[in-house]
Amino acid sequence: MSTAAFGLPVGRPMLATARLLRPALASAARRRPAGGWAATMSGAADAPSVTPSCVPCEGIGSAMDPKDVRAAAAARIPTWTVAPDGRSLSRTHTTTSFTAGMDWFNAIAVVAEAEGHHPDLSLRDWNTAEVRLSTHALNPPGVSENDFIVAERIEALPVQLKAPRQAKQSAQ
Repeated sequence: MSTAAFGLPVGRPMLATARLLRPALASAARRRPAGGWAATMSGAADAPSVTPSCVPCEGIGSAMDPKDVRAAAAARIPTWTVAPDGRSLSRTHTTTSFTAGMDWFNAIAVVAEAEGHHPDLSLRDWNTAEVRLSTHALNPPGVSENDFIVAERIEALPVQLKAPRQAKQSAQ
């Protein structure tokens, strides 16, 4: 059996993939600090360096202002794209193969389940993988802090990218 992204066998069901990824994700997981997330995010010098986890989407208020979304995206996830209306974040990769895209999606699924915040995933043209984040529980839907948390976690996942094509040199 051949291997794809993460060195996992191609065609292995998602649950098996999740089981294989769990140790790596668990070692990177952060626990809620004793003082809560507010102490961590306040910038206090004695606060531990902890990446916050998502909070339940229901009742979190309204979406971030599109200007704030663009500024936060530029600072926190510069390789991601903000939708023109500022209501979603997206990241697209051209992977080495269909299975490499699916492996990336399986890794994203593990992160999404752990955070309880699920992105929209799209695989087209056999190797173009896109992830789109938006908080659907908001009315109207838009970007929340949860989307940034999940985007940062996704950005840390390995993905097998297709090498850019080299320009052909013309024979002279």
